[in-house]
Amino acid sequence: MRKGLTISELLVAMTVIGVIAALVVPGFLKDYHKKLYTTQLKKVYEMIYSSIEEACGDYNVTAFSQTPYFTSTPSTTKQGEFLNTYFKVVKQADTSITGKFNSTYRSLTDTDTEQSWTTTGMEESSAKVTLKGGEALAFYCTSSNVAPKHRCYVTVDVNSTAGPNIGGRDMFRLQIDADTNEVTGQSTWFQCRPDIANPAADTGGKGCLTRIMKDNWVMEY
Repeated sequence: MRKGLTISELLVAMTVIGVIAALVVPGFLKDYHKKLYTTQLKKVYEMIYSSIEEACGDYNVTAFSQTPYFTSTPSTTKQGEFLNTYFKVVKQADTSITGKFNSTYRSLTDTDTEQSWTTTGMEESSAKVTLKGGEALAFYCTSSNVAPKHRCYVTVDVNSTAGPNIGGRDMFRLQIDADTNEVTGQSTWFQCRPDIANPAADTGGKGCLTRIMKDNWVMEY
């Protein structure tokens, strides 16, 4: 009775295994990275919410807009003080890269052309830090004539300058209602779409946090 496999049979088996691996592994890695980015984003979201509540408690107020860290126009001094007081900051982010932490970010369509961030004066005035866990934050506050009238914006890169540097994957934009302390994704969830060329996603994953929260903290897109 023959025992074992012949060399040709072994080669055929290895070829079949290789084909299966080539089909399965990329999808597995993609899902793994999505879960990793979502886990990191949720951690940052919880840190931001807790820090806002802690700051309000320290000043015995109910709204972040009543703390000295809120200013009607962006202040790198005051917003930087908030970040350095309530987060585990290891260094100030590179301020030579305006607004973001990497010079360019790609869109969710993952096109070859990298998208630059169209900056405004407020974004240029963001306080920027890198945290102990490797996350990078840019934070500024401002007042508006439309609701929410007192708001802050947080740009988050969950893994700092490491790749993939794609808006909606590792880069997100968050909005804080400084009167209610509610933390949401900037803009609505349907702006976060990988199936179309989406300028909203190019500028830091607008709406993607909202969509992830809507889908029970799963990156479905």
